[in-house]
Amino acid sequence: MLILANFGLGAELAMRDIDVSGIQHVTAAQVREWRESGLVPRLVGMLKTTETGYKATVGVRTYANDDPFAHIAGKTKALRVTTDAMGEIVTMGGGAEPMATASAALKDLELLLARPRR
Repeated sequence: MLILANFGLGAELAMRDIDVSGIQHVTAAQVREWRESGLVPRLVGMLKTTETGYKATVGVRTYANDDPFAHIAGKTKALRVTTDAMGEIVTMGGGAEPMATASAALKDLELLLARPRR
């Protein structure tokens, strides 16, 4: 997320700027409840634009079965970008190595930013 934010958007974020909650507080009861409700938990990094810059978080989010993020399996990575002009764009891919993932995500972001605005 820092690579996308800093090199793709010039955000100048550091690790200390990211609100991280991780999975350490997820209980078996929560996982059962999510499954019974048809929700799929995922550890997700999010970057949002704000009036003062960027807000970055990492934490557990749940997704309904009809959401593409519910179907990310194994070492597959996904990137969701919500834009004002093009709506929502979701990309998914393999690449178990961090460099492959960062490279693919950065290339996707580069392609999105290079598209002419209307």
